[in-house]
Amino acid sequence: MKPELKKLVEQLEKIKSIDELQAWKKDHELSKDLLKGALARSQDLLTISPKEALQLSEWALSVAFDLEDPWLEASALRAKGNALLFVDDYFLGLEYFEGALKLFTEIGDELEIARTMNSRVVTYLKLSRFDEALADAEKVTEKFRKLGDERRLAQHFVNVGHIYFRLDRFSENIDMLDRAEAILSRLNDSKSLSGVYVNRAGALTSLNRVAEAFKYYGLARKLAAENGMPLVASQCDYNICYLYFLQGQYTRALEKLNTVRKHMIECGDRWH
Repeated sequence: MKPELKKLVEQLEKIKSIDELQAWKKDHELSKDLLKGALARSQDLLTISPKEALQLSEWALSVAFDLEDPWLEASALRAKGNALLFVDDYFLGLEYFEGALKLFTEIGDELEIARTMNSRVVTYLKLSRFDEALADAEKVTEKFRKLGDERRLAQHFVNVGHIYFRLDRFSENIDMLDRAEAILSRLNDSKSLSGVYVNRAGALTSLNRVAEAFKYYGLARKLAAENGMPLVASQCDYNICYLYFLQGQYTRALEKLNTVRKHMIECGDRWH
Protein backbone atom coordinates (compact mmCIF):
# COMPACT_ATOMS: atom_id res chain seq x y z
CA MET A 1 0.00 0.00 0.00
CA LYS A 2 1.34 3.44 -0.92
CA PRO A 3 2.32 5.65 2.05
CA GLU A 4 -0.28 8.31 1.29
CA LEU A 5 -3.03 5.69 0.97
CA LYS A 6 -1.92 3.96 4.18
CA LYS A 7 -2.14 7.28 5.98
CA LEU A 8 -5.73 7.79 4.81
CA VAL A 9 -6.73 4.30 5.94
CA GLU A 10 -5.16 4.95 9.33
CA GLN A 11 -7.15 8.18 9.62
CA LEU A 12 -10.35 6.34 8.73
CA GLU A 13 -9.55 3.66 11.30
CA LYS A 14 -9.24 6.25 14.09
CA ILE A 15 -12.66 7.83 13.45
CA LYS A 16 -15.04 7.21 16.36
CA SER A 17 -18.42 8.61 15.29
CA ILE A 18 -20.63 8.97 12.23
CA ASP A 19 -20.49 12.78 12.50
CA GLU A 20 -16.69 12.64 12.50
CA LEU A 21 -16.82 10.32 9.49
CA GLN A 22 -19.08 12.66 7.51
CA ALA A 23 -16.78 15.59 8.23
CA TRP A 24 -13.73 13.57 7.22
CA LYS A 25 -15.32 12.49 3.93
CA LYS A 26 -16.02 16.11 2.97
CA ASP A 27 -12.31 16.94 3.26
CA HIS A 28 -10.91 13.88 1.46
CA GLU A 29 -11.22 12.34 -1.97
CA LEU A 30 -12.99 8.99 -1.84
CA SER A 31 -11.59 6.37 -4.18
CA LYS A 32 -11.69 2.69 -5.04
CA ASP A 33 -8.12 2.28 -3.75
CA LEU A 34 -9.02 3.89 -0.43
CA LEU A 35 -11.96 1.54 0.03
CA LYS A 36 -9.92 -1.53 -0.90
CA GLY A 37 -7.25 -0.47 1.58
CA ALA A 38 -9.84 -0.05 4.33
CA LEU A 39 -11.39 -3.44 3.57
CA ALA A 40 -7.97 -5.12 3.67
CA ARG A 41 -7.23 -3.48 7.01
CA SER A 42 -10.60 -4.56 8.39
CA GLN A 43 -9.78 -8.13 7.37
CA ASP A 44 -6.43 -7.96 9.16
CA LEU A 45 -8.10 -6.66 12.33
CA LEU A 46 -10.51 -9.60 12.59
CA THR A 47 -8.03 -11.77 14.52
CA ILE A 48 -6.46 -8.83 16.36
CA SER A 49 -9.36 -6.63 17.44
CA PRO A 50 -12.81 -7.65 16.11
CA LYS A 51 -14.50 -4.54 17.50
CA GLU A 52 -12.10 -2.28 15.62
CA ALA A 53 -12.63 -4.41 12.51
CA LEU A 54 -16.39 -3.89 12.83
CA GLN A 55 -16.05 -0.14 13.23
CA LEU A 56 -13.76 0.18 10.22
CA SER A 57 -16.08 -2.01 8.14
CA GLU A 58 -18.95 0.37 8.95
CA TRP A 59 -16.96 3.36 7.73
CA ALA A 60 -15.87 1.42 4.64
CA LEU A 61 -19.49 0.58 3.84
CA SER A 62 -20.39 4.28 4.06
CA VAL A 63 -17.59 5.09 1.61
CA ALA A 64 -18.78 2.30 -0.71
CA PHE A 65 -22.31 3.76 -0.81
CA ASP A 66 -20.88 7.14 -1.78
CA LEU A 67 -18.83 5.61 -4.62
CA GLU A 68 -22.00 3.98 -6.06
CA ASP A 69 -20.15 0.89 -7.32
CA PRO A 70 -22.13 -2.38 -6.85
CA TRP A 71 -18.98 -4.56 -6.62
CA LEU A 72 -17.42 -2.33 -3.96
CA GLU A 73 -20.72 -2.13 -2.10
CA ALA A 74 -20.99 -5.92 -2.10
CA SER A 75 -17.41 -6.26 -0.86
CA ALA A 76 -18.08 -3.81 1.96
CA LEU A 77 -21.30 -5.61 2.93
CA ARG A 78 -19.37 -8.87 3.17
CA ALA A 79 -16.62 -7.21 5.22
CA LYS A 80 -19.15 -5.98 7.74
CA GLY A 81 -20.77 -9.43 7.80
CA ASN A 82 -17.38 -10.98 8.57
CA ALA A 83 -16.76 -8.48 11.36
CA LEU A 84 -20.20 -9.19 12.84
CA LEU A 85 -19.36 -12.88 12.73
CA PHE A 86 -16.24 -12.23 14.82
CA VAL A 87 -18.18 -10.27 17.45
CA ASP A 88 -20.77 -13.09 17.65
CA ASP A 89 -23.66 -11.19 16.03
CA TYR A 90 -24.56 -14.04 13.69
CA PHE A 91 -28.12 -13.17 12.68
CA LEU A 92 -27.20 -9.64 11.66
CA GLY A 93 -24.08 -10.91 9.92
CA LEU A 94 -26.23 -13.26 7.87
CA GLU A 95 -28.25 -10.31 6.59
CA TYR A 96 -25.10 -8.58 5.32
CA PHE A 97 -23.91 -11.77 3.59
CA GLU A 98 -27.29 -12.07 1.89
CA GLY A 99 -27.01 -8.49 0.66
CA ALA A 100 -23.50 -9.10 -0.67
CA LEU A 101 -24.56 -12.33 -2.40
CA LYS A 102 -27.44 -10.57 -4.15
CA LEU A 103 -25.13 -7.94 -5.63
CA PHE A 104 -22.33 -10.36 -6.58
CA THR A 105 -24.89 -12.62 -8.26
CA GLU A 106 -26.26 -9.70 -10.28
CA ILE A 107 -22.71 -8.85 -11.33
CA GLY A 108 -21.92 -12.50 -12.10
CA ASP A 109 -18.64 -12.67 -10.13
CA GLU A 110 -18.24 -16.38 -9.37
CA LEU A 111 -15.18 -15.98 -7.14
CA GLU A 112 -16.84 -13.41 -4.90
CA ILE A 113 -20.04 -15.48 -4.80
CA ALA A 114 -17.99 -18.44 -3.55
CA ARG A 115 -16.14 -16.32 -0.99
CA THR A 116 -19.38 -14.88 0.36
CA MET A 117 -21.08 -18.27 0.52
CA ASN A 118 -18.03 -19.55 2.38
CA SER A 119 -18.61 -16.89 5.04
CA ARG A 120 -22.28 -17.84 5.14
CA VAL A 121 -21.31 -21.47 5.76
CA VAL A 122 -19.50 -20.36 8.91
CA THR A 123 -22.51 -18.32 10.01
CA TYR A 124 -24.90 -21.23 9.51
CA LEU A 125 -22.50 -23.38 11.52
CA LYS A 126 -22.48 -20.89 14.41
CA LEU A 127 -26.29 -20.93 14.33
CA SER A 128 -26.32 -24.78 14.27
CA ARG A 129 -28.15 -24.74 10.92
CA PHE A 130 -26.18 -27.73 9.70
CA ASP A 131 -28.28 -28.74 6.69
CA GLU A 132 -27.98 -25.25 5.22
CA ALA A 133 -24.27 -25.18 6.02
CA LEU A 134 -23.61 -28.46 4.23
CA ALA A 135 -25.74 -27.47 1.24
CA ASP A 136 -23.77 -24.24 0.83
CA ALA A 137 -20.50 -26.08 1.47
CA GLU A 138 -21.02 -28.44 -1.46
CA LYS A 139 -21.57 -25.52 -3.83
CA VAL A 140 -18.52 -23.67 -2.50
CA THR A 141 -16.30 -26.73 -2.98
CA GLU A 142 -17.39 -26.99 -6.61
CA LYS A 143 -16.81 -23.28 -7.25
CA PHE A 144 -13.32 -23.11 -5.72
CA ARG A 145 -12.25 -26.27 -7.57
CA LYS A 146 -13.56 -24.89 -10.84
CA LEU A 147 -11.74 -21.60 -10.22
CA GLY A 148 -8.53 -23.40 -9.21
CA ASP A 149 -8.32 -21.40 -5.97
CA GLU A 150 -6.40 -23.82 -3.75
CA ARG A 151 -5.80 -21.49 -0.81
CA ARG A 152 -9.47 -20.69 -0.37
CA LEU A 153 -10.39 -24.32 -1.01
CA ALA A 154 -8.14 -25.33 1.89
CA GLN A 155 -9.80 -22.79 4.18
CA HIS A 156 -13.16 -24.06 3.06
CA PHE A 157 -12.19 -27.65 3.92
CA VAL A 158 -11.45 -26.44 7.47
CA ASN A 159 -14.99 -25.01 7.70
CA VAL A 160 -16.54 -28.18 6.34
CA GLY A 161 -14.49 -30.20 8.79
CA HIS A 162 -15.92 -28.14 11.62
CA ILE A 163 -19.46 -28.90 10.46
CA TYR A 164 -18.69 -32.62 10.65
CA PHE A 165 -17.11 -32.09 14.07
CA ARG A 166 -20.29 -30.48 15.39
CA LEU A 167 -22.24 -33.45 13.99
CA ASP A 168 -19.87 -35.91 15.77
CA ARG A 169 -18.70 -37.25 12.40
CA PHE A 170 -15.05 -37.21 13.46
CA SER A 171 -13.55 -39.37 10.71
CA GLU A 172 -15.00 -37.03 8.06
CA ASN A 173 -13.78 -34.06 10.07
CA ILE A 174 -10.20 -35.34 10.15
CA ASP A 175 -10.35 -36.21 6.45
CA MET A 176 -11.24 -32.58 5.64
CA LEU A 177 -8.43 -31.32 7.86
CA ASP A 178 -5.97 -33.67 6.14
CA ARG A 179 -6.97 -32.17 2.79
CA ALA A 180 -6.59 -28.63 4.10
CA GLU A 181 -3.23 -29.30 5.74
CA ALA A 182 -1.81 -30.87 2.58
CA ILE A 183 -2.69 -27.78 0.51
CA LEU A 184 -1.56 -25.21 3.09
CA SER A 185 1.71 -26.99 3.77
CA ARG A 186 2.46 -26.97 0.06
CA LEU A 187 1.62 -23.25 -0.05
CA ASN A 188 3.69 -22.59 3.10
CA ASP A 189 0.75 -20.75 4.68
CA SER A 190 1.64 -20.98 8.38
CA LYS A 191 -1.05 -18.49 9.41
CA SER A 192 -3.84 -20.64 8.01
CA LEU A 193 -2.20 -23.84 9.25
CA SER A 194 -2.72 -22.63 12.81
CA GLY A 195 -6.48 -22.87 12.24
CA VAL A 196 -6.14 -26.40 10.88
CA TYR A 197 -4.18 -27.45 13.95
CA VAL A 198 -6.77 -25.92 16.30
CA ASN A 199 -9.51 -27.91 14.62
CA ARG A 200 -7.45 -31.11 14.60
CA ALA A 201 -6.74 -30.70 18.31
CA GLY A 202 -10.46 -30.33 18.96
CA ALA A 203 -11.23 -33.54 17.10
CA LEU A 204 -8.46 -35.39 18.94
CA THR A 205 -9.85 -34.16 22.27
CA SER A 206 -13.26 -35.59 21.39
CA LEU A 207 -11.56 -38.89 20.57
CA ASN A 208 -9.84 -38.80 24.00
CA ARG A 209 -6.40 -38.53 22.39
CA VAL A 210 -5.32 -35.85 24.83
CA ALA A 211 -1.55 -36.05 24.34
CA GLU A 212 -1.95 -35.45 20.61
CA ALA A 213 -4.40 -32.63 21.28
CA PHE A 214 -1.80 -30.90 23.50
CA LYS A 215 0.70 -31.19 20.66
CA TYR A 216 -1.55 -29.58 18.04
CA TYR A 217 -2.81 -26.79 20.31
CA GLY A 218 0.83 -26.04 21.04
CA LEU A 219 1.69 -25.93 17.34
CA ALA A 220 -1.33 -23.76 16.62
CA ARG A 221 -0.48 -21.35 19.43
CA LYS A 222 3.11 -21.03 18.23
CA LEU A 223 2.03 -20.21 14.67
CA ALA A 224 -0.64 -17.78 15.92
CA ALA A 225 1.92 -15.92 18.05
CA GLU A 226 4.40 -15.79 15.17
CA ASN A 227 1.76 -14.38 12.83
CA GLY A 228 0.36 -11.74 15.19
CA MET A 229 -2.97 -13.42 15.98
CA PRO A 230 -3.57 -12.93 19.74
CA LEU A 231 -7.22 -13.97 19.45
CA VAL A 232 -6.29 -17.41 18.10
CA ALA A 233 -3.46 -17.75 20.62
CA SER A 234 -5.79 -17.05 23.54
CA GLN A 235 -8.32 -19.56 22.19
CA CYS A 236 -5.57 -22.17 22.11
CA ASP A 237 -4.76 -21.39 25.76
CA TYR A 238 -8.45 -21.68 26.60
CA ASN A 239 -8.58 -25.17 25.12
CA ILE A 240 -5.31 -26.19 26.73
CA CYS A 241 -6.94 -25.37 30.08
CA TYR A 242 -9.70 -27.82 29.22
CA LEU A 243 -7.09 -30.50 28.53
CA TYR A 244 -5.59 -29.86 31.98
CA PHE A 245 -9.08 -30.27 33.40
CA LEU A 246 -9.47 -33.62 31.62
CA GLN A 247 -6.21 -34.77 33.20
CA GLY A 248 -7.37 -33.75 36.67
CA GLN A 249 -4.95 -30.82 36.87
CA TYR A 250 -7.66 -28.51 38.23
CA THR A 251 -5.46 -25.96 40.00
CA ARG A 252 -3.26 -25.53 36.94
CA ALA A 253 -6.32 -25.14 34.73
CA LEU A 254 -7.87 -22.48 36.99
CA GLU A 255 -4.65 -20.50 37.30
CA LYS A 256 -4.18 -20.42 33.53
CA LEU A 257 -7.83 -19.52 32.96
CA ASN A 258 -7.35 -16.31 34.96
CA THR A 259 -4.79 -15.17 32.38
CA VAL A 260 -6.89 -16.44 29.48
CA ARG A 261 -9.90 -14.45 30.68
CA LYS A 262 -7.91 -11.21 30.63
CA HIS A 263 -6.70 -11.90 27.10
CA MET A 264 -10.21 -12.75 25.93
CA ILE A 265 -11.53 -9.44 27.26
CA GLU A 266 -8.68 -7.55 25.56
CA CYS A 267 -9.43 -9.33 22.27
CA GLY A 268 -13.19 -8.75 22.52
CA ASP A 269 -13.94 -12.48 22.37
CA ARG A 270 -17.36 -12.54 24.05
CA TRP A 271 -18.22 -16.09 23.06
CA HIS A 272 -15.26 -17.76 24.76
